[in-house]
Amino acid sequence: MNIEWDKKPETTEQIRLAKYLESKTDTLEKLVKISTQEDLLSISFTPHTSNKDFYTYELRYNQHKKLHSVNIWKGIRAGDTLSVLYGYLHN
Repeated sequence: MNIEWDKKPETTEQIRLAKYLESKTDTLEKLVKISTQEDLLSISFTPHTSNKDFYTYELRYNQHKKLHSVNIWKGIRAGDTLSVLYGYLHN
């Protein structure tokens, strides 16, 4: 599974977040499976962080494109601000 980012990660923050999520492909595959089995439109998680910033990763099913998308939000709750990164998951 790989991630096709809407815009190439450019800032140090975006590159760090993209690398983290790209290293979690096993977890993403499991979440996609759970999402499909349970007919969920979205799943989000906020991992522990080693610095002061928290980021929420949201996995959503785009019914129009028939693909799962991923949003990375700065903060603990999704949707409070603009996403830091956005992309689509591909097998």
